Amino acid sequence: MKTNLLLQMACAALMIYSFTLSRGAAAEISCAATWETDYEMRGLNWDKPDPSWAELYPSGRRPKPTTCYTLLLKGALRSGDSEIFLKVLSVHHPFVRTVLLWSPGGSVVEAMKIGRMVRKNMLKTWAPTELDANGLGHLYDPTSDPLSRNTRDLCDGEGCNCASACFLIWASGIERYGSALGLHRPTTNSTDFTDLPPDRGSSAYREILSGVEQFLLEMEVPQRFIDKMTGTASNNVSWLIWEDQESLQEVSSISELLLASCGSLSRDERDFSYQVNDRQRAKMALSERQQSLRDRVRQHQDAINKCREIKIEAFRDSSPSPRIN
Repeated sequence: MKTNLLLQMACAALMIYSFTLSRGAAAEISCAATWETDYEMRGLNWDKPDPSWAELYPSGRRPKPTTCYTLLLKGALRSGDSEIFLKVLSVHHPFVRTVLLWSPGGSVVEAMKIGRMVRKNMLKTWAPTELDANGLGHLYDPTSDPLSRNTRDLCDGEGCNCASACFLIWASGIERYGSALGLHRPTTNSTDFTDLPPDRGSSAYREILSGVEQFLLEMEVPQRFIDKMTGTASNNVSWLIWEDQESLQEVSSISELLLASCGSLSRDERDFSYQVNDRQRAKMALSERQQSLRDRVRQHQDAINKCREIKIEAFRDSSPSPRIN
C-alpha cells in the first residue's frame, strides 16, 4: 500500500511539475516554412513536378504549396501543448522534416510526449545557436536567404535559447542542431508536492528524476549530460558549449543504420575535404588535380546525403498518422 501511495504521489507531482518557474500562455506551435518557400529558396519552380518525390514518397502522397516543411515551437510548455503539436503534425504528415525550438522550458510531461512524437516521426530538431555558453542565442528564420542581406533571425539575444524541458524535445531529434541549450534539475510549484513529509517528498522527487533520466537514455543522450542536468540546482542553469552540441548532433542507432545503408566518406576523402577548406579559408588556389578531387568528393557526399534523405523520407511516408503514446 505504501509503495502504491508513493507511486501515486509521484505521478501526481509529475503531472503538474515543470522545469521552469515561468508562467504565462501556452507555447505557440506554428509553421515556420512551407514546401513552396523551400522550393523558392532553392530556385526551383513549384509548378514543375519533382522527379525525386517518387523515391521520397512511394505511397504517392505529395505536399501542397502550403504544406509545412518546418515547425516552430515557441514559448513555455503548458498542459495540452502536446495535443496541439499532434494536430499540427498530423495535418502536415509525412512532410514535416524539422522542428525549431525557442522555449524556456515548462511541463516535462508535455515535453516528453512531444519528444516521443519527434523521434517516432524521424524529425530533426534545431535550437538557437550561440558561441560562448551564456544562453544568448539567435535562431535563423528559414524563410530568409542566408546568402543575401535579407537574412533574418526569429529571435536574438536574451531569452533566445532552448532550456530546461525544451532540452528534452531537442534531444529527441534524429539530428540535433543549435547550441543555446540550458540544463538544470526539475522544480515544482505544487503545494501538494512541497507539503509532503520529507521522506515522501524525497521519494516522489526521485521518481520524477528517474522518469526524466530514463527518457534521455531512451533518446540516447550520453550519461554525462544527464549527470550535468541532475547536478545543476533548479534555480541555476548549466549552458552547454559548442563542442557539447557537436557531440550530441547524431543519434548513434540512427546514424549507424544510415551508415550501413548509405555508407560514408573514406578517411582520405574527409582529410582531403579538411585540407580544401583550410586552403579556401586562406584564399589559396587549388590545382586542377585538387579541383577534380574536390568535385569527386562532393559528388560522393551528395550521393550519401541523397541516400540518407530517401531512407528517412520513405520511412516517414510508410508511417501512420502520428499519435500520442
